[in-house]
Amino acid sequence: MRLTLSLTRTASMARAQRVLDEHAAILDAIREGDGELARTAMTFRLSQARRRLVDRGRDD
Repeated sequence: MRLTLSLTRTASMARAQRVLDEHAAILDAIREGDGELARTAMTFRLSQARRRLVDRGRDD
């Protein structure tokens, strides 16, 4: 968890915007009542978070 917070705090503005966009996509799908889209957006979000952790902070 500390690594994740550290990566978040040191992320570029572009990366921070991508993360916000990923979260917004999940929220939008939930608000629209589209469970399948929410699931897809969440799966994408988790895969991106995993990739960023493995890359250990390299800008993408």
